[in-house]
Amino acid sequence: MLALDDENLARFVLHFKQAGWVPVLPLPFDTLLDSNKRADWIANRNLRVFAIHHPKKNAMTLDVLLVTPIPVQQIVAQAVSLPIFGEKVCVASIDDLIQMKSAVGRPVDLSDVAALKKLKSV
Repeated sequence: MLALDDENLARFVLHFKQAGWVPVLPLPFDTLLDSNKRADWIANRNLRVFAIHHPKKNAMTLDVLLVTPIPVQQIVAQAVSLPIFGEKVCVASIDDLIQMKSAVGRPVDLSDVAALKKLKSV
């Protein structure tokens, strides 16, 4: 979960741009920094996620949630820390991921929900 305040977003964009990550959509990475653009994406394009990927690490896509049905404080309190490509990344708990992905509702997210539920039952 990424806090969408200006300072945090600026650090996020700078770090991931320097590391070679790019948006999945054909948009400049820096447009994520514009709160008016984000509001427009949510209101007029039904965009709930700003996805980025690394062209040389095709299997990995990182979704930045523009809207979340769960308070950030809850997500942070229940998050787990995982090493991803040499970076320590806090990841939402399985229960929170299921709730957030269900709320986004894209086919890929609903497929993820099914996989997360299976993983949870193991």
